[in-house]
Amino acid sequence: MDTAVLDENQEVTEIIGVGRDITPRKTAEDLRARLETAIEQAAESIMVSDAAGTIQYVNPAFETTTGYNRNEVINKNPRILKSGRHSDEFYRELWTTISSGKVWRGHLVNRKRDGSLYEEEATISPIRSTTGAIINYVAVKRNVTREVELAKQLRQTQKMEAIGTLAGGIAHDFNNILSAIIGYSEIALQDVETGSRLRGYLERVLGAGSRAKELVQQILAFSRQAELEPKPLNITPIVKEALKLLRASLPAFIAIRQDLTSEATVQADPTHLHQVVMNLCTNAAHAMEKDGGTLTVHLEDVTVSTDTAAEIPDLNPGPFVCLTVQDTGHGMPREVVERIFDPFFTTKEIGEGTGMGLAVVHGIIRIHQGAIVVESEPGSGTLFKVYFPIIAGETDRPAPDVEPLPIGTERILFTDDEELQVELSREMLARLGYQVTGFTDCRKALAHFRENPTAFDLVITDMTMPHMTGDILAAELIAIRPDIPIILCTGYSERITEENVLAAGIKGFIMKPVVMEELARLIRKVLEA
Repeated sequence: MDTAVLDENQEVTEIIGVGRDITPRKTAEDLRARLETAIEQAAESIMVSDAAGTIQYVNPAFETTTGYNRNEVINKNPRILKSGRHSDEFYRELWTTISSGKVWRGHLVNRKRDGSLYEEEATISPIRSTTGAIINYVAVKRNVTREVELAKQLRQTQKMEAIGTLAGGIAHDFNNILSAIIGYSEIALQDVETGSRLRGYLERVLGAGSRAKELVQQILAFSRQAELEPKPLNITPIVKEALKLLRASLPAFIAIRQDLTSEATVQADPTHLHQVVMNLCTNAAHAMEKDGGTLTVHLEDVTVSTDTAAEIPDLNPGPFVCLTVQDTGHGMPREVVERIFDPFFTTKEIGEGTGMGLAVVHGIIRIHQGAIVVESEPGSGTLFKVYFPIIAGETDRPAPDVEPLPIGTERILFTDDEELQVELSREMLARLGYQVTGFTDCRKALAHFRENPTAFDLVITDMTMPHMTGDILAAELIAIRPDIPIILCTGYSERITEENVLAAGIKGFIMKPVVMEELARLIRKVLEA
C-alpha cells in the first residue's frame, strides 16, 4: 500500500510505498489450477472421500465410466457402485488396508448407474494432514473392461485350439477302427440273406458305425480339421427343413415361431449348417421342456457396422445373414454363458448330453468365417445370434439322382500301415471287380512299383504311415510315372487338404472311415478323368 507524506501547507512531499512479494502465492495458485485441470481432464476415474469414506469429489471420467453425475454421488458412500461380485471379507480387507495408512491396489468389479457391470484396476491411497492424521482417501481407477474381455477371448481361443489339436490327434486311429467296423459290416451284409436276424444285427452295427463317423466329423469340425463341401446356397430352406424335423419331436406345449426373410447367398456346407440350426434349436427346446414356452427363429439380411463388428469377436463389417434362435426358458447365469462353448461342458443331466454340441457349433461357424453371440439372464431366456457372410452369386442346384454303384477291372496298388485296413480294402475292392496288391510297408510298395511301373492302373495310399507319409510316397511314384492316378486316404492330417493334394498331382482325396459307395465312385472318377 502507498502512504503520502504532507508538509505544513498540506502538500505532498513524498510517497512511501510498502510492497509484498506474492510470487510464491501466485505460483501456488497456478500450480493448484493446473492440478485441478489435470484431475478434471484425466482419463482415469478419480474419486476423493473423507476419512469416513463419504464421497467428496469425482472427476468427469468417473461420470463417464459410471453413468452417475457428481451431484448424485457427492456425500454418498462408494457402496452405491457395489456389484455383488466381491465378498464382505474383500471389502473389509480393503478398508483395513487404507484405514491403517497403507495403499491398496487391486481389481474391482463395479456396477454402473444403468445396472451393467464394468471392471477396473484401482489404487486407493490415504491422504494425511500436517499432523499425520488421515483426512481423505483418493481412488484412481482405470476402466479395464475391454482388456479383460479380450484376455478371456484369447484364453478361450487357446483352449479351443489345444483341445482341437487333441481331437484331431485321436481321429486317425479312431477312423481306422471305424473303417474296419463299417467296411466289414458292408461286406458281410452282401453275403447275408435278406430278412434274416443276422442281417438285422449287422445293419445295427453299420448304423452305429455311421453315427460314430458323424461324431468324428463333429469333433474335427470343432478342431477346424473337417473336410467341408462348401457351395453357394440360401440358408432359408435348410432352416425350414430343420424346424420341420424338430416340430415332430417337440411336445405340443413348446410353440415354434419363424420369420425367415433372407434370400441372400452364403458359401457354406449344407450339412454343417443343418447341424448348427438343429443344435441351437434343440438346446432352446431343452431349456423349455419343463414349463413350455416359445422357440422363435429369425433369418434376415443385416449390414454389420464397424462399431458392431468391434464388439463381436471374429466379425468383420459388411453384409451378413443373421440367424437368431431365442427361447423363453430358464436362462443362464453369467458363469455358465462364459463356458457354454467349452467342449464337454454341459448343464444337462448325465445321459442327456455330451457337452460337445455348442463347441461343434462354434467350430463350424468359425470355419465359415462367421460369428456367434449369446445373450442370457436367469429367468429371461436365451438368445443366440449367428452371422454368416453374404456372397454374390447363385445358389447351388439340386444334385442329380444317385446312380448305381460303379465297378471296374483295373489293377490297384494299395498301401496302409495297418494289416486290417489292407485286408479290408482288398476284400472291398475285389467285390467291386478290381485286382488289388496290398502293402503295409510303403517302402516295399515303392520298390515293387519301381520294378514294374506299368503293372498298376491306380494307387490308393494312406496318408499317415511310418517311414514315409502318403504325400511323399505319391511324389516318388509320380516321379517314376507321371501319369499314374493316385488317391490319398486319411483319417486326419492338419497339413493336408483336398486343395493342396490336387495341386501336388494327386488325383483324388478321401477321408476315413471310407465307405464302399464313396470309394467306388471316387475310383471311377479318377480313372475316367
